[in-house]
Amino acid sequence: MTALTLLPLAVLISASIHSHAYIDPGAGSVALQWLLAGLAGAGVFLRLFWRRLKARFSAPPERHDPAEKPEGEGAVEGTDGRPRPL
Repeated sequence: MTALTLLPLAVLISASIHSHAYIDPGAGSVALQWLLAGLAGAGVFLRLFWRRLKARFSAPPERHDPAEKPEGEGAVEGTDGRPRPL
């Protein structure tokens, strides 16, 4: 809808002099729940979107080959920094 069709509708709705409407107190809590759910949903969407965007533009992670041996050809380094026998 265009602004020209919404403007007369808004004027007609807001022009009533005596309004006998009642807004239930629970309506405020429902509106607050809508707002909080929208914020939480937007946060999850942005977090997932950011991760995907970051993964697309970042370098792929280096893969560790388990068959590759460490520098000591089978030696495991002890707590003192020296290689210990297997």
